[in-house]
Amino acid sequence: MATWTGRTSVAVLTIALLAACTADQPRPPAASAVWGTVTGTVRNTAGSPTPGVLVVPAPADASTPAAPEKAIFTDDAGRYQWQLMPGRYVMVARHADRASAGVTVTVTAGQRAYADLTID
Repeated sequence: MATWTGRTSVAVLTIALLAACTADQPRPPAASAVWGTVTGTVRNTAGSPTPGVLVVPAPADASTPAAPEKAIFTDDAGRYQWQLMPGRYVMVARHADRASAGVTVTVTAGQRAYADLTID
């Protein structure tokens, strides 16, 4: 039967080994250094903010990475925010059977870009 001292020694040894194994591991860059942010507001043709609208980015050229597969909807004030890899994207707002014209935006790592959209 193990004594309290034996269990304590095993726990201390385990922690020391884990610390030694992770001490020289490279750390990933901060998210803001890799991704850029696209923000904007979706409005209807009368100029009112439109909540609950799906905003979809699509690569504008072959060198731009695909957008993450997730759904971003506008908030109660019609605002949205996307975190995207650097590149050129066409932003489109979709709601029911309506869609906005595409707006092309350039995303730069660590920077904020703006794309306001109007939905019919």
